[in-house]
Amino acid sequence: MIKMLLPHIPNILTLMRIILIFPILILLFGDAYSKFLSAMLLVFAGITDYLDGKIARKYNLESELGQFLDPLADKLIIISILLAFLQLDPSIFPYWMVWLIVSREFVVTALRIGGISQSSKVKTMFIGKVKTTAQFLTIFFIISLLILKDYLVEHGLIMKVQGAIGVPFNEIWFNYFGSWAYFLTYTPSFLLGISTILSVYSGIRYIMKNKQVISSLFVEDEL
Repeated sequence: MIKMLLPHIPNILTLMRIILIFPILILLFGDAYSKFLSAMLLVFAGITDYLDGKIARKYNLESELGQFLDPLADKLIIISILLAFLQLDPSIFPYWMVWLIVSREFVVTALRIGGISQSSKVKTMFIGKVKTTAQFLTIFFIISLLILKDYLVEHGLIMKVQGAIGVPFNEIWFNYFGSWAYFLTYTPSFLLGISTILSVYSGIRYIMKNKQVISSLFVEDEL
């Protein structure tokens, strides 16, 4: 049984990461404790991401399906959580950053699908891994701030404004954290700004590096 499953373990771990999106999002909309559990599941998802790649390389289990699903899982997690943040508190960071990131991921995913349809290998780049790491760190930092905010409100350590959990970021920090307010208020936007720059830059590099795949797609359309 184990021998039969071994070749599929990397893909199973990747699919597990995709499934984890649902409990991560559900818990993210709960109280401080729920958000903490959401953060722990995000850490677990990161561990499975590391393990599936390591196992695939160590035991020569890399496959085209795995090479497509692995980055797709990361994109789904990141996009889902960023959109959830905007739903939780629109003041966390500017909308346009999220839409740039989402647009980049759609373009790159479409390119990957196009490459598969053409039986062409779409080249990946190290900058893409840097981008994904930056996004995960940004998300984890923001969840930590959301946990702090909800914990302080729920335990009466700060005055409840506008009904408990729904207190805007800037109202909490500037009213209760003095000189730290600027750090707590603007760091999410700063970090996501870096992630956005990396996303756009890596997306452009990705397209330039895979011009042949794009050209072959247009040639097929003309035929």
